[in-house]
Amino acid sequence: LDQRDGVGVEHCYGPAGHLLETRYFDRFVVTYEYARNGRLYVTTPDGTRHAFWTRPGQVVRENGNGTCEVSAFDSEQRLRLRACFRKSVDHCFWTTAYRYDATGRLLSCIDTASGPQSYRYDAAGRLIAQHDARGERRYEYDPAGNLIATPEHRTVVYDTGNLLARADTELYEHDERMRRARRHESSGRIVTYRYDSLDQLVEVSFGDREEKWTAAYDGLGRRSYREYGGRRTEFFWDGDRLAAERDPDGRLRIYVYPNEDALLPFLWLDYENDRAAPTTGKASYPFYAPTGLPIRVEDAYGREVWRASAVDPYGAFPAGPNASPPTRLRFAGHFWDEHLELSYNRFRDYDPRLGRYLQPDPLGHAGGINLYAYSANPVVEVDLRGLAHVKRAAKGAGNAQNGNLRPSERAPTRAKAPPGPPLPGVTAGERKLAAMPGNTPAQRQARRKVVRSFLRTYGREWDPTTKSYKPPNAQQVRDQLRGHDLSQPVRVGPPPPCPTPQYQWQRPGGFQGSYYTDKDARPAEVGIASYGRDQRGRYQSKVQKEYDVNPDATYLESTAAPVYDTWSVRGQPVWAKGGGVQRVIGDRSMATPTPPPGTPTS
Repeated sequence: LDQRDGVGVEHCYGPAGHLLETRYFDRFVVTYEYARNGRLYVTTPDGTRHAFWTRPGQVVRENGNGTCEVSAFDSEQRLRLRACFRKSVDHCFWTTAYRYDATGRLLSCIDTASGPQSYRYDAAGRLIAQHDARGERRYEYDPAGNLIATPEHRTVVYDTGNLLARADTELYEHDERMRRARRHESSGRIVTYRYDSLDQLVEVSFGDREEKWTAAYDGLGRRSYREYGGRRTEFFWDGDRLAAERDPDGRLRIYVYPNEDALLPFLWLDYENDRAAPTTGKASYPFYAPTGLPIRVEDAYGREVWRASAVDPYGAFPAGPNASPPTRLRFAGHFWDEHLELSYNRFRDYDPRLGRYLQPDPLGHAGGINLYAYSANPVVEVDLRGLAHVKRAAKGAGNAQNGNLRPSERAPTRAKAPPGPPLPGVTAGERKLAAMPGNTPAQRQARRKVVRSFLRTYGREWDPTTKSYKPPNAQQVRDQLRGHDLSQPVRVGPPPPCPTPQYQWQRPGGFQGSYYTDKDARPAEVGIASYGRDQRGRYQSKVQKEYDVNPDATYLESTAAPVYDTWSVRGQPVWAKGGGVQRVIGDRSMATPTPPPGTPTS
C-alpha cells in the first residue's frame, strides 16, 4: 500500500507471497498470473495481456501490441543484444548489439535504426569521446572528476570545493549550504533556486517572467507535486518508483511494471481523468538503453511514435520538435521536469547539460570525494536515487567513483599478503585490492578473480548422481559469479572469524545452502525470491533459519548483486534487488543449525 490521502497504489499478494494484483486509484487493476511453463502473464486495465519469460541468458518480453523484445545477456549480466520483431512477421525489424571491454566499459553500440556508436575512455575509466552520426563528441575532466569541457560547453570552470562557477557565458552562485542558488544567463536573465531544510528544491523563479515553479514533498521525501504558473502536476509513488501522474487538466498517466522490484515500466496508460473507464486507456510501450534511458516508444498497434535521434551520454536530448521522449522518464530513477530542464533523482536534482547535481551528496564524502559530479562512465552506470558514488545500472551492474582515483592513488599491487586461506591464482596485491573500497577496473577484475578462485577451491554443490557434495563445475561457478556485486569490496576469511549466528532464507522443508546473511536481511536483498515450491509443489513463503558458525570456517563476504532468481521456482524468474551482505561457506559442517531455546547441551 502506497497512498496519499487515500489515493495511490495497492498491491495484493498470494499466500506464497507473490504479487497477484496492483490497483491504481482503487479503479485501474493490473493482474499477474504465473503459468507452469514459467511464463508471467500481466493483464493491464485496458484488457491487454502481456507475457514475460526467460531462456538461458535471455529475457523475453511479448507486448500486448504484438511486438516481441528478446534481450540477451552475457555472464556478467551485461546486455549484449536486443532483437525486436512482430509476432506476425518472421524477421527482426530492429536490433541493437553492445560490445564491452574486459573491465565492463561499453565500447560500441550497433543500432540498425540509428546507426553505430562508439566510445573511448581515459586511463581512469572516464568517458572521453562518443562517436556517432554527428561525428566525434569529446569530454574532458579535471582531477576531481568535474566535466571541464563537453560538446555543448567549451569551458566549464569550478571554484574551491568543486562548486560550479561558470559554463561558457553562464555564471553560477551557491548558497551557504553549497547548493546552486542562482544562474546568470548571457541574456541577463537570473534563475533563482530555493530549498527547504532537507535540501529539497521547493521554488525556482525566473527573472524574465512572473510565473514561479514550486514543489512539495511527502513524508518520505518524494516529490508529491510541482506547480508552474498556477498549474499543478501531481505525482504518486510506489516506493521509489513513479506509479502515476495527474496533469493540471486532470489527465492521468499510470505506469505499469512487470513485477514489484522492476526499476522501469514496460508500459504506461493515459486516461482522460481518474474516473475514466479502465478499458479506455491509451497504451504506450517504451524501449530502453541499458541505463534506462528511453530510446523508442510504440503505440497500442505496434507503430513507432517516437525514436531518439541522438542522445548525450549524460542524458540530455537535443533541442527541437519531437527530439525528447513523450515521457518524463530518463535514466532509471530520473524524472524530467520540462520547466526547469532538470531531472528529479529522488534525493537530488540533476542537470544533464552539465553532468552534475545542484545539491551536494546527502551522504557527504561517504559518497565520494566529489559531492556534485555524476558518473564519469554514464553509458553503463546510473545513480538511481542521487545518493553517493554507488550507482547501479538499470539491470543491476556497475558502480562508479567519478574518476576521483588517479592511478598513483590506487592500492599498491605488491602489498604483503593478508593472512587467511589461500586462493590459487590470486596474488597478494589482487586480494588486498579486492577488499578495499572503490570501483576501479582493476578492483572489479581482482574481485572477479577472488570470487572465482574461492568458489573453485572452497565451494561445494550437491551432485544428485553421487548423492554427495562436490566442487562446482565451470558453469556453476559462472552462474554464482553473477550473484556477487563486483563493484563492492570482496573479502575472504578468517581472519576475522565469520560473524555468528548466520541466517538463511529457505523454503519449508528445504535443504541447507552455502549462502548466509545477517538476521535483518530480506530475501530480495540477498538475490533470492521470498517464496519457493515445497516438496508437494505448492508455493510457500520462505522461512529464516539460524546457524552457528565455527570460528575456523573459511568464508567469502561480498554484496549481493541484483539478479533474476531462476532457481527458487524453476521456470519462473523473479527479480531480486540485491545490495545485502552475503557470506559463502562451502563446508556445511562449519555451519550447524542453532538448537531451539531450552535444548540440553552435552
